[in-house]
Amino acid sequence: MAKAKIFMAFLLMVLCTFAVASSLYGVTPAHAQGQSPQPGKKIFLSFAGGPSAGSSVMDCAAAIAGLLNRRMSNLNVTPESSAGAVENVRRVHNKQADMGGAFSADMFEGYNGKGQFEGHPQQNIRAVGVLYCSFTHVVALKSSGIKTASDLKGKKVAVAGQGTGTALLSERLFRELGLWDKIKVVYLGGSDSAQALKDGQIDAFIWSPGLPGPTIVDVSSVKSIVLVDVVTEAKKAGFFEKYPYFTPGEIPAGLYKGVDYVTPVITSSANWIVNRDTPADLVYEMTKLAYSEEGVKYLSNTYKPLKDMGNKKLVLSGLRAPLHPGAEKYWKEVGIAIPDSIKAK
Repeated sequence: MAKAKIFMAFLLMVLCTFAVASSLYGVTPAHAQGQSPQPGKKIFLSFAGGPSAGSSVMDCAAAIAGLLNRRMSNLNVTPESSAGAVENVRRVHNKQADMGGAFSADMFEGYNGKGQFEGHPQQNIRAVGVLYCSFTHVVALKSSGIKTASDLKGKKVAVAGQGTGTALLSERLFRELGLWDKIKVVYLGGSDSAQALKDGQIDAFIWSPGLPGPTIVDVSSVKSIVLVDVVTEAKKAGFFEKYPYFTPGEIPAGLYKGVDYVTPVITSSANWIVNRDTPADLVYEMTKLAYSEEGVKYLSNTYKPLKDMGNKKLVLSGLRAPLHPGAEKYWKEVGIAIPDSIKAK
């Protein structure tokens, strides 16, 4: 009996000590859904990115996590690897991640239950804002002789990792062009694709970063490359009418070593999404920090394409799901007109 009393007293002391320590250090292990920021309370958040470092969305996740952790002392944001943007929509919808990066097509199809989400709408996702405008590069070595989409017939083409927005775009594009079954598809992420091209293991690769794309800069620094125009054939095939969340754009001449001509490309945007249950005041504070002049400077120094977050003409342009109320509050405060199609709900 005496030993039992001593054990119970010891256990009570341990529990009390833990409670005091938690109070002093302000730590709580829960994720953010349903929590509002409280003084002294640490909120743990996850930001779903991409397959690995070198993935554009993963680079965004790491940069945003770094900013939020540096400037918001009550947050602990962890960038998490994932299969890519399509998976991120599912994870944020299902509360397996608090936040994530998703391309416009993934947002639209996820929220509306179309495409890969047919019959399974992901209506728990909400938009914060555009992260960067993505430019779908089709990269080959100059020595390959590849100049047009049709020239890729019979070639080994890396289309990014399975489950990524770029892989899905590639399949849709080449199906519309009648080439999907005529190319040798390889699933590789951006950094791996760049290395494979340099090593002669593939003939071309497709990647959708902002400008300039670090992986393309890397290849062009050691190899003579060409950027392939796929837009001309895409227009003829009616690709942009069928998939209106993609638009024709251009990569300017001289952006990459040896590429001294303007290249027509497919453009979209990578966007920041959160779960609908994330507290509005928390989302507001994160949005206010990340899209401030100071925030954009920090983020673009970390990952250059995030400079687009400072362009007020672009910050809502690629969103294809309703805004989170916390984000909408911020955009209204800074005078950004909210299109009816993305008003918070």
